[in-house]
Amino acid sequence: PEPEPEPEPEPEPEPTDEDLDGVFDSDDLCPGTNALFKVDETGCPVMTTEKLSIELDIKFAANSDILEEKYYSEVKKVADILKQSGMNLFTIEGHTDSQGSRRYNQKLSMRRAESVRNLMIEEFGISEERIMAKGFGEDQPIADNKNSEGRALNRRVIAIIETEVTKEALR
Repeated sequence: PEPEPEPEPEPEPEPTDEDLDGVFDSDDLCPGTNALFKVDETGCPVMTTEKLSIELDIKFAANSDILEEKYYSEVKKVADILKQSGMNLFTIEGHTDSQGSRRYNQKLSMRRAESVRNLMIEEFGISEERIMAKGFGEDQPIADNKNSEGRALNRRVIAIIETEVTKEALR
């Protein structure tokens, strides 16, 4: 009798990548990773660090450091974020338009930053050790100082959070 032919070997299964992250499931240490995330050779998300800053929508009248009550809710939003996050230090930056002397604008921008800082401490319970006020005068305009609309935009306050947020890097 003729010997029976050797059975054909089973074909190797095609490698799969269920989560579509570019790493085969057999090597993927983080299965189910969101396809928007950048991953390393093990299929786990690559982490990135970025600084956080919050633009406060607070504008001041010309030649004024008075924080109008209509802006309190804007300050409260930042205070709430700070209370929940446990972030360490942050800076309130004051800015002016270019009208007036450089020296005067420097002092005015500092008073603007201080008015927001004081509200955060007195009204919203943020510890004063956590908040620094800094005045930049007219040195960092975001709009043209040649017209009234631009000058109004430059009379502002910004909150800079002194922390870094670590999150998944996107592709």
